[in-house]
This record gives sequence, structure tokens and C-alpha cells, in this order.
Amino acid sequence: MESAARIIKPAFFRSFLVLAFLVTVSVTSLNAQGNRRTVNQRPASPAAPADYRSKNFLIHTDLPAEEARDLLERLEKMLVIISTYWASPNRSVIECYVVKDLANWPAGSLHPAGMQSVEGGGGVTMSRTTYRGGQIIAAKSIVYATANKGTPQHEAVHAYCAQNFGRTGPVWYSEGMAEMGNNWKVVPRKGQPLAVTCERYVIDYIRQSEPKSLNEIVNSRETTGD
Repeated sequence: MESAARIIKPAFFRSFLVLAFLVTVSVTSLNAQGNRRTVNQRPASPAAPADYRSKNFLIHTDLPAEEARDLLERLEKMLVIISTYWASPNRSVIECYVVKDLANWPAGSLHPAGMQSVEGGGGVTMSRTTYRGGQIIAAKSIVYATANKGTPQHEAVHAYCAQNFGRTGPVWYSEGMAEMGNNWKVVPRKGQPLAVTCERYVIDYIRQSEPKSLNEIVNSRETTGD
């Protein structure tokens, strides 16, 4: 019996070691698969803001490259239209911060006022003009806008006016022309009616609102953003 016991014991331990090895391999394999799944499920890294340039615009944006280039094309087309209307070629590059997702922007990369406006879903144009003897000697505007279609164009009209004329005019004119600039689709021709397209909500507002007198329009207490 002692001899039989000595024969069985090594066989038992060999089986035990093989089983332990298989369990270890299985656990290691499962851990590796779990790690691979964890890596694959990691969220994509945020899009870091980048710079894109055209003849008249410099935009800092977290838009994908293709969308950023498309925006530059739309801005350049709009600029041709409004500079033709005002008979004044653009004098200097218009700088814009166009934000798709604020989470992609490092702290401090946006002016506080610009960031506040973007957080509200809109945009703002900040301008500084220097005069000497009643003449403009320098003007600089910076646009901060959400990436929603229409907002960058609207604000770019304000920037164009400030940089080329030193001011944007009273609110009713400034905001009206900014919307026109956004909605014009072809270069205006002398003696021909202006061709525009606009969002449905604008048309509905015009149709459903009570008509205002000219005095109410030009002497209202409305401010930019109303």
C-alpha cells in the first residue's frame, strides 16, 4: 500500500499543476481581453483648436479641417458680396474664434466676454478703433462665435464694418445689415433687386409680428443681441 501511495502522489500533483497552469492562462487571457476592450472603448481625444487662413480671414477653431475650410469659403463669398454693396474692399484680415465645443478649449484661451457669449449660443465682435485728428488710423476687431451656421458670418459683418469704417452704426442698422450679410447669396447688381434667403423662423417672425413704424425701428431701446 505504501508503494501504491508513492506512485499515485506524483501523478496527483502533476494533474494539479497542469490544472493550475490552465487556470492561470485563462485568467491572464481574460484580463488581456478586458484590457483591450478598455482601450478600444476609450473616448476619442477632444479636437484641439487649430488655425486656418484665407485671403481675408484667420479663424481659430475646433471644427474638423474640412468644416473649417468650408467656413472660410462661405466667409470669403460673403465678404465679396458686402464689400461690393458698400463699395469698400476689405482693408485687413478679420480674426475669428469659432467654437464647436467649449470643452475643447483650454482655460484662458478665449476672452471672458467672448466665452460668455458663446456659452449663451451666440457670438460677439469686440472692436478697438484709434483716431487721430478725427481720422481712423487703426481698427481691429476680433470675432467670437458659435460654429452654428450663420453666426460666424453675422459677426464677421460687424468686424468688417468696424475695421473698414470705424463703427457699425446704430443697432437697427448694424444688426439688420449683419443679418443681410449672412443671408445674401449673390453679389448685388446695380438696378437689380437684392436676392436673399433666410431661415424659416425669420420669415415666420416677419409675417406674424405687428408691423412697426419707421420711428419705432430707428428709435427703439433695443440693444445688440435682443
